[in-house]
Order: sequence, then C-alpha cells, then structure tokens
Amino acid sequence: MRGRSVCIIIVGGSLTGALLFTFLRALELVNGFTAVWYGPMILFLPLVSVLKEFVYGRFGRGSERGFALLDDGVRGTGDVPARMSFLTYVFTLLSHLFGASVGKEGAGVQISGAIFYNVGKLFKLNKTELRYIIMAGMSAGFAGIFGTPVAGALFGVEICKLTGSYPKHGYGYATARAAFARLLPWQELLPNLAAAYAADLTIRLLGFRRAVDVLALPQLSPSLLIGLAVTALIAGLIPRVYKLIRDGIGRVGKAYNPLLRGFVLTTTVAVIALVFGLKNYFGTSEWLVTDGLLGKTTVWDAFIKAGFTALCTGVGLIGGEVTPMFCAGTALGGAVAVMFACGSSAALFGGVGMLTAFGGLMGTPLACIALGCERFGGGCMIYYAAAVCIGVIMPDMVVSAVRRRSGFAVVW
Repeated sequence: MRGRSVCIIIVGGSLTGALLFTFLRALELVNGFTAVWYGPMILFLPLVSVLKEFVYGRFGRGSERGFALLDDGVRGTGDVPARMSFLTYVFTLLSHLFGASVGKEGAGVQISGAIFYNVGKLFKLNKTELRYIIMAGMSAGFAGIFGTPVAGALFGVEICKLTGSYPKHGYGYATARAAFARLLPWQELLPNLAAAYAADLTIRLLGFRRAVDVLALPQLSPSLLIGLAVTALIAGLIPRVYKLIRDGIGRVGKAYNPLLRGFVLTTTVAVIALVFGLKNYFGTSEWLVTDGLLGKTTVWDAFIKAGFTALCTGVGLIGGEVTPMFCAGTALGGAVAVMFACGSSAALFGGVGMLTAFGGLMGTPLACIALGCERFGGGCMIYYAAAVCIGVIMPDMVVSAVRRRSGFAVVW
C-alpha cells in the first residue's frame, strides 16, 4: 500500500470521526425531543417515508442499496456515490425524529465507507487500494459509532469476506471457517485498525463517551451454564426471524408506486405504534441495554423491540439494525438471568445476548468476540466465544448441512 493510501486512511478516519461525532450528538438531541413529543411526531412518519422515496428515487443514484453498494465497491463491480453519505445522515436523523425503531451503525458505516471510497477515487487509487480504502472506511464507521476499534477492524474484513467469498454457506459458519483457515489477511486488517483507531480517538477527544461495563467471572453452576446456552440460542435466533419478517414486509406492494407504497405501509406502522403504545421502543431504545444488564427487562421487551424494528426497516425507513438487535439481545439476556435464578450475573447474560444477537444478524463471529472484550472486558472472553459458537456458528452449520443433503434452499 502506497504512502498516500496510508494518509487517506489516517486522515480520513479522523475526519470521519469528527463527522460521526456531530451525528451522535444530533441523535441525542433528536431522541430527547421525540421522547417528549412522540405521539404527535409519529403521525408524520408516513411523510418521512414519502420524502425518502422521492429523494432517493430522484437524486439517490442507487444510494438506497446501502451496504450492497459498499460491497460492489469492494469487489470492483460498481461505484459508491458520495451523496449516499449525506442522504443516510439526514434520513437516519429524520427516522429517529419521527419515532421509527431504527439504529445508527448502518448510517455510520455507510457514511464513512462512501467518503473513503470517493476520496480514493479522487486520488485515482487502483482497484486493490480502493478495496482496502472502503473496508477501512467501514471499520472507521463501526468503531466511531460503538467505540470498539478492534471489533470495527474485524467487522470490516469479515463482512466483506462473507458477502464476496462464501455465498453458499451460512454467514457465521463461513467467516469462522475463513478465520480459522487464516484467510483474514493482515494487509486488510492493518488499514482497518488504523482507520478505526483514528475515528474512535477523534470522537473521544471531542468529548463523546460510551459506557464500558467490566464483567467479573461468575461462580460456575449448572443453572448458569444452561441459562447462558439458552440465551445464546434464542438471541441468535431473534435476528434470523427478524430478517424473515423484514424481507417479507419489503416484498409487499413492490408492484405499486413507491411513494404510495411507502405512505400506506408507514401509516400502518405508525398506527400499530400508537395503538400498542410502543413509545418506549422507538429509536435505539438503549434503556433496554441499561435495564437488561441489571436484570430488569422481560422477554417481551426483546420481542417487541425486534418486531418494531422489522416493521420500520421493512417499509424502507433509513437507519441501522445492529443497535436495535443489541438492545433486544441484552433485554432477553437480562430476562433469562432472572428466570434461571442468576440475577447476580444478569450483566453477563445481557452481554451474551447482545453479542449473539449481533452475530446472528451480521454473521461476524470474530467481531462479536472482540466487541465483547472491548465493551465488557476480556475476563469473560471464554463465555463470549462459547456463546458465539452456540448462537451464531452452530445454527449456520446445521442449515448448511441441510442444504447440501436435502437439496432444498433453506431460508435463514
């Protein structure tokens, strides 16, 4: 990698960190306002959907494809328009402002990835260097949002490996196989680490702090081990069911005018939110993480959060999916800890639920384990690794085996 590529990665990571700092601060303000005025604000959510469909259809140049565009850029099969950064920034804030249940990491990764790609094009980098640049940008976006640079660096490598190299296997199984076969090259990982640390350090220097809960090793007992295994299995299944619901909703009304379709479907979502009182589950709902780590959540909290997010992302509202899955997984873990009389270990249960929900959604097992170490400390890493095996890798191995032996396409 040439010197200018290294400069782009480090300087780009710092500038992206500064931009994501403004994004995170804006999200805090938006969510604080919507928490007070949720009832009136969600009535305007259908108009946000119509505006989004119009703007993306007229000016987006394919920006609505999001992650898929970044994947095309990594593989050299397409361009990533710079306007995707601006559109994602604005419409993620609008989705939060008007009461949708969406996250923030999708915006961070897309904003950063698009910026890095277009800076690389400006400096006329070759295809190999552009590949490294985009992956570094995705890593910087992930690290900037969550404050986990090592997990961000691994995420950038794994997410591109699974989308480009292993289409016929389950995501978790494929990337685990790649990792343990030493197919995660250092020439890709090192630029990711540089960009991720640059973005994270910039955000920290600007004064934005994230929570870090250091977990202590619990006293072993049968109920603890069984409870953690149950948490990992269910938390790994939640995002898989979520994706089925999201994709099913996304196929509804495809033949109709996108503006009319967006208005009708989002109106339905707004009515459901008002009728069932989903005020506490809009936006990222990070209170679920706080309460889940204390064992104060219920299983219904997890299912409601995942279901509400599937409705919002299914109708095409812009935002992320990982943060809502974090919240759903943590809420589930806290509830299971109480069920198994392990309330004193609720934080460990919540952490396991968070990591396996993330892994079930994205299929990045190494990033899951690194995220656990950075978010909760490395003292319980053995539990994180075991949970990822149970909730992420094993289900994908089973599905992959069923596909090969039966010849049927298993939707997962």
